[in-house]
Amino acid sequence: MKLPDYHAPSQKWDEYRRFHCKTNRWFVRFESGEAVITTDSFDPSERRTITGTDLRIVSTSDSDCPKLKLDPKAPDHEATLAAFKGAGYDLLKVYEKPLPKAWLHVGCSQTLLFDTTTGRTVALNRGIRLRHKEWDSVPGWLRSGDHRRYYTAYLPGNDRGAIASRIELKVPYKPHAVERQYMRELRSGCSAWCNIVGNDTAKFAPRWYASDKGYRYIYHQPFTITEKGVPDLDDLSNEQKFQIARFGYTPGYHNINVDHLKGY
Repeated sequence: MKLPDYHAPSQKWDEYRRFHCKTNRWFVRFESGEAVITTDSFDPSERRTITGTDLRIVSTSDSDCPKLKLDPKAPDHEATLAAFKGAGYDLLKVYEKPLPKAWLHVGCSQTLLFDTTTGRTVALNRGIRLRHKEWDSVPGWLRSGDHRRYYTAYLPGNDRGAIASRIELKVPYKPHAVERQYMRELRSGCSAWCNIVGNDTAKFAPRWYASDKGYRYIYHQPFTITEKGVPDLDDLSNEQKFQIARFGYTPGYHNINVDHLKGY
């Protein structure tokens, strides 16, 4: 990791109780050789290579966002493997190909810090979220007080990788063949239940409810299969049986957090 030179003539003390200088509104360089990034909100013009470094700010919604893959050398490698296996994925194929961009959109786009030399990519989130063992690499004066809330990445320098938040992935669940067959049988069972109930299914029909996007049906969408697996017919409510019989089902998503990704 390359950091910009420290500019002593413009150095200050008060804000951090350490000698530091700012190269822009959100990049702070310390006399001790470290640096921090202090925001997770960047204008499009700011999403570029940071002057004097080999670090680039990117958004997962940018057209020039690098392709990202899982890194087998990541410290949480084993946990990541277990999470993808639980979501029904072939582990070898997951590592061979770059991750789909849609997996990186967890409600909205994520802002990333991309090291153009090593490819190591981390997330920038205000109120940096780290595992306990990673805090040992962060100086004590940055781990306490208000400073923790106001920086999104700690850059130790000396060719060490940035310490920042984990990247969130929203991975669609891939049911295996037995589960797909069971889901088809479940829908057939729900359809049979509707035929038996007959006209009484009207009271289980979709009901209106108000939302910020107007009026919508409560059950006017496919039933979502969660990570708990496919439910038994007896465990479903009457409304859910009607929902599956009429609108079908869809696999849900697994939320997987990774230490970092490899970009290229």
